Amino acid sequence: MRYSIKTDKEDKKLKRLAKHTFFILLIFLLSPIQTSTKIIFAKISSASWTTKRLTNNPADLKFPRIAVSGNYVHVLFSEGDILAYKRSTDGGATWEARQNLSTSGYLYKYPYSYAVVADGPYVHVVIPRSAKPAPNLDYKIWYRRNTFYGKSGHWGDWRQLTLGSGDFNHPDIAANGQYVHIAYERDLGGVPGNLEIFYKRISNYGVGSSITRRLTYSLTGSSRRPRIATPSGGYYVFVVYQDTWPGNWQVFFKQIPNFGEGIITTRRLTNNLINSNYPDVSTYSSYVFVTFRNYDPSPGTSDVFSKTLENNGIGNITTRRLTYAGNCYYPNIAFDSTTEKVHVAYHSSSPGNLEVFFKEIMFYGKGFITTYRLTYNDGGSIYPDIAIQGGTIHIVYQDSSPGSYEIFYKYR
Repeated sequence: MRYSIKTDKEDKKLKRLAKHTFFILLIFLLSPIQTSTKIIFAKISSASWTTKRLTNNPADLKFPRIAVSGNYVHVLFSEGDILAYKRSTDGGATWEARQNLSTSGYLYKYPYSYAVVADGPYVHVVIPRSAKPAPNLDYKIWYRRNTFYGKSGHWGDWRQLTLGSGDFNHPDIAANGQYVHIAYERDLGGVPGNLEIFYKRISNYGVGSSITRRLTYSLTGSSRRPRIATPSGGYYVFVVYQDTWPGNWQVFFKQIPNFGEGIITTRRLTNNLINSNYPDVSTYSSYVFVTFRNYDPSPGTSDVFSKTLENNGIGNITTRRLTYAGNCYYPNIAFDSTTEKVHVAYHSSSPGNLEVFFKEIMFYGKGFITTYRLTYNDGGSIYPDIAIQGGTIHIVYQDSSPGSYEIFYKYR
């Protein structure tokens, strides 16, 4: 803790400033917030962000995911069927050598198709992997953990989490305390191809017993691409996903209390004539933050939106439109408790080629929006993922500017 001594004169100045600031904030908060709030554009200077090239490989390295716990930053990416991992022990300043976590089987190669989360010394990884080659691919969900901040030599064995017919894909993972929470999709092989969302909870920090729950019964459509989050304390589990039972893709939300064992509450978050898909979720305290894109096939445009759900997902909802130009893809969301800002990273074609952009939304996703363009490259900068710890923002993405796709990382 730092202490400072202020004179009476300085103290009076601070009190006047605090009073004026209070009235400005009061006026702002009492004003109606519109979905189409004017966006404030700002360009990040090179001094604001530190950029690191994490890989240098002639083969394409793709689909990075990121997690943070304290000063430890963890990044997953793939090289063909190989799942690779890198870590930083000093908040992103320096990076250790690559570790290969999965070298057998056939990895499901798709953006955000595997996941990593860090909670204290534990690093949890979940992937879809098939033991059979094409055309007989049979994807199952596999889990692995590290017990010492991702250090080499502390990885456990791979554990197969799913059994049965049909493919299991697109797992996402969250952890808090002793429980590890995983959401995934399963192809039940029905008509019209019933893809459903399932949830699994593993006790004892990933090595204990598990429970499995089916979350969707979309007999007339498909439920896909779940994302999962749990707040501090872990009493609630939140899952968002996309579903076609309304006729086109729409975004839905599940709240599961009692550490994943309670009665499930479902909310439909979008009700559009166009497709709403690729959702992501984050949480803090009693707030749930969701991002997704709206895709209009005619004229073929897509824009990014965010929602703030109060009261652990069952209260008031504030919706914000975040983009108005170009096609915007694959938004990912995180919350910074030190600034009370929601952050969304995505890539967009608005500059003419694909570049990574970043949004800051004040007051728990209800206030002013600031837009930053993070990349200015000749190649395509795509598939960003975001994590925040202690006020530091960490973003990882892949970029083809070196000639093949490489993994890049930024922090601020």
